[in-house]
Amino acid sequence: MNDLVKKIKDAIDYYDFFSRFLKLKKVGSTYMSICPFHPDSQPSLSVDIKNGLWYCFGCNRGGDIFNFIMELESCNFIDSLKYISELLGIEFNENNEIIKRQDVSTVNHEVYSLLSKFYHNVLKKSSVSINAREYLLGRKISMDIVEKYELGYSPKNVENLKIFCQKKGINFELLEKAGILYRKGRDYVDILAGRLIIPIFGPNSKIIGFAGRSIDNSEPKYINTIGLVKNSTLYGIQIAKNYIKSTSTVIIVEGYFDVWGMYLSGYKNVVSIMGTTLSDKQVEIIKKYANEVIILLDTDKSGLSATLNLVIQLVSNGLKVKIGMIENYKDPHEVYFNEPDKIKIVMNNLITDLDFMISFYLNQSDVYEKQKILEKYVVPFLSSIKGKVVKDEYISKFCSETFISKKYLLKMLSKKVTFRNDSEEEIIKKYGMDVYILVFAFVNFDIFKKNHQYFDSFLFEGKELSRNLYKYLIECVKSGVYPSDYILHENKLSEVLKIVAKINLELDEDQKENFLQRLLDNLRKKNLIEELKNLIVKGDYEKAKEIQEKLKRIGK
Repeated sequence: MNDLVKKIKDAIDYYDFFSRFLKLKKVGSTYMSICPFHPDSQPSLSVDIKNGLWYCFGCNRGGDIFNFIMELESCNFIDSLKYISELLGIEFNENNEIIKRQDVSTVNHEVYSLLSKFYHNVLKKSSVSINAREYLLGRKISMDIVEKYELGYSPKNVENLKIFCQKKGINFELLEKAGILYRKGRDYVDILAGRLIIPIFGPNSKIIGFAGRSIDNSEPKYINTIGLVKNSTLYGIQIAKNYIKSTSTVIIVEGYFDVWGMYLSGYKNVVSIMGTTLSDKQVEIIKKYANEVIILLDTDKSGLSATLNLVIQLVSNGLKVKIGMIENYKDPHEVYFNEPDKIKIVMNNLITDLDFMISFYLNQSDVYEKQKILEKYVVPFLSSIKGKVVKDEYISKFCSETFISKKYLLKMLSKKVTFRNDSEEEIIKKYGMDVYILVFAFVNFDIFKKNHQYFDSFLFEGKELSRNLYKYLIECVKSGVYPSDYILHENKLSEVLKIVAKINLELDEDQKENFLQRLLDNLRKKNLIEELKNLIVKGDYEKAKEIQEKLKRIGK
């Protein structure tokens, strides 16, 4: 993995990379853009072209190029590696070896269609798929859904797939490149083996890849084929689009099972966004067929947050929005599974976007939370309403039902308000000052290299993570190589990286060096104060005086 990350960092042009997704405008030493991750009327996403870092001051997302793709595609770090490798013309096999692109054409729709038929027939007819059929029946998914959505099953033994491919003239190397097969010794293994196969169709009703769902509680729950860009389509669109056209309304849900549950409940104008965010492409598809959207996402914390963001995004795109309120269950499929008739009750009692915002605001228990919701969701929502008359009506109703001063709300609407819930202090509290400093050193390795002699090793001996990070950085200095971002992602430090990216974009080079020195001084003080406390408890006042003198000298 380290080799692949290095290959990517050596080959990439950060300006070209970010320009693929953002309209960059140079402001001082950085570049600014409208943020694709939240409704944004003024550029709030800042990009550091030199270091390949980004941070949005509106929604508090940020990090490096891998975090960017992880946010954009709702994928994990490994998938972001695959995505960026594909952009740069390199990719890696399942053994993590970098391989050159060969003269083999990419998997086309016809090949995907043939594979889908194979998987589909196995699920319907083969004895090896009994467990998969029982799994679906156990979740009340009928064979009608299997037929309609062309679900399949990949047998654990790859021989049947090999025979099928040979008969159809499908090149195995092609399937290996597509990430459907990978080599294990001299043989091939199907990456989707033993999984329920869910074909993903593009807006043109052609298959663009597969999702494989675990049926035995093994992890990961889902595996996607390489090259599947989920946010380029809506799951179920090939079936739903005619129903959406006829009603001008689309129901959006989070997962595949939610789509099937809604379809079986009689609602055929339903699609899944395959996650909790909508891309611009997905919004385009929705606007092509509908002018009204019904949101039925999961009712957990992330689902509610996603619903709030989707309301803002969809309203800002001129769409009418209603929300289905699911009670006592997590998602639409769970409702269908336990009380099928309750789906109709939910759909007959939809609430408006404004009523949803009012209800969510009033349900907050304390003043601080209410202010947070007001700034983070309500103000962007009201700002996105099209038409002065409608906007005034919405503002008046919101103030009337929440007892907020209209004058105060209008003042908030007149200026850009951001609520930052990820402070530097919170990150330091969660991960430790030592880890925070080392991540900053990763990102600003030239500064670390210049000043590494001031990074006393004893400052980073507190826990295994900081010891390993410190040792790795020193090894990079000695060997003359730059550290690999893979180490940060492997150790699940994306949260820290995000805040470091934000700080980095606010400082020039001299300020960064001074900032790092202040961090080191604070860490030294923290360690010395702990030592001082222990010495006083032990009654060793002589040594305690020495520590006090050291404390006085720090920062001078």
